[in-house]
Amino acid sequence: MPRRPRGLIVQAFVHVAARGNRGFPLYLNQRDFESFLSQLERYAAVGSVRVHAYCLMTNHLHLLLEAGETPISKCMQSLLARYAEYVNRRYQYRGHLFGGRFWSKVCPSDEYFLAVLRYIHRNPILAGLVTKAEEYPWSSHRVYLGTLSVPWVVTKCLEFFSQDRHRAIEQYARFVSTDGEPNRQGGISR
Repeated sequence: MPRRPRGLIVQAFVHVAARGNRGFPLYLNQRDFESFLSQLERYAAVGSVRVHAYCLMTNHLHLLLEAGETPISKCMQSLLARYAEYVNRRYQYRGHLFGGRFWSKVCPSDEYFLAVLRYIHRNPILAGLVTKAEEYPWSSHRVYLGTLSVPWVVTKCLEFFSQDRHRAIEQYARFVSTDGEPNRQGGISR
């Protein structure tokens, strides 16, 4: 029986995740991580999506995207298919790289958006790969801290924390490193 089509998600902030088939790695080395990010950058460059956050784990990935007029399912299907073709060609693999369809959920509020942003950037900590989010090289966390330049990652949501960029970065860093929630004054409440 064929799968039911997804609803069209356009003009929305969306948390997207995809896993490797049977839990197998999606990235075997630095070149693979870089290839995926390069392909993601292409989609951002043509305006298909705006990338607000990413975290590429060994066997799965998380993205926080802003869909425009192009449905998120079309962008993701194309992005994941291109990356799978790259991996299959490079390693002479056959079959599916990704296990099933990608998962997606619309962010219904600013608070949810920020919770997803923190979850994505804390994922390597939760997996026990690092003790601090800034130690993990394959996430956009360091872009938010201002220590890595990735022009196609949109960090405008730092304004939720403060209009002053330096203060916003400090508040964001504290937000990611704690279990507190952002408050409307830009601080963290517990």
